[in-house]
Amino acid sequence: MAALVLLCAAVSDVLVLGSQHASPKAFLFPVTLALIAILLASELPVGRAGWVAVAAIASVSLALLMSGWGLPLNTNRTERAFAERHPNLPSPIRCRPGHQELGGLFEKVYVCLFRGSDSRGFPVAVNDKRIVDEWP
Repeated sequence: MAALVLLCAAVSDVLVLGSQHASPKAFLFPVTLALIAILLASELPVGRAGWVAVAAIASVSLALLMSGWGLPLNTNRTERAFAERHPNLPSPIRCRPGHQELGGLFEKVYVCLFRGSDSRGFPVAVNDKRIVDEWP
């Protein structure tokens, strides 16, 4: 029963991370949950050291995921990245979610606006570290 619960948790994590356009490294936690579920279901003699190693991987991957590791930049961080990339633009720069079809599978799209900009704004695609692409 515990294996089934962990497997369901892993699948739900994959769905949530996929909807957030997380990078592949963010999927370490659901993969670890699936590994634990497989080990529980198979009833293999893993031993104490094996369970400690699996628990350590699970806790580290959960901590990384909770810190935002592998998740795309949020609006505030995108605004800062856009301002650093274009220091000559007037502030404040504001970004809002844009049309996702412009970005790739592991990218999130925002539309950035600033004083004097076109009312449609400038779409930018971001990953978990930086602006990947932008369109005029």
